[in-house]
Amino acid sequence: MLAHRFCIWLNGTVIRRTESVRIATPTTEVWKLVGAPRSWPRWAAEVADVSLDGELGEGAIASYAYRGRPVTATITGYDPGRLLAIATAGPSYELRESIALTENGGSTGVSITMAFAPTRWWGRALALLLTPFSGVLLRRSLRRSPASLKSAAESSTSGRPP
Repeated sequence: MLAHRFCIWLNGTVIRRTESVRIATPTTEVWKLVGAPRSWPRWAAEVADVSLDGELGEGAIASYAYRGRPVTATITGYDPGRLLAIATAGPSYELRESIALTENGGSTGVSITMAFAPTRWWGRALALLLTPFSGVLLRRSLRRSPASLKSAAESSTSGRPP
């Protein structure tokens, strides 16, 4: 455990979590929710007021409210129909999130990965102490996203409200 925490200290990545889900909807329909930032609030309840500066693609800037707080995110990975990755930065941390889609016979596999990294020495020290607590919060947030995306995507093809 101590060796693991020391490695975290050295490379700066404190928490990295992935959650996956299979959605009984074609990838093109799921991408309409993932690849269109203005659709994020349909499946990410904490997100509101999304706007995008320029065309969606690597380097584009998305602005939104997350739990009422303003956030600016940079699109760091974009492969239409397959991948969307964003990064946000605070005064002492960086948060990266990626959403990867894979087609599988009319259904879609979705993997959502979040990685939290402190960017200052004191942030790494604090994160070492708070890793178990931070991990629980990140895990809870991450577990909601795939389930909400699944519900929104499957209801959009069935005509039912999510």
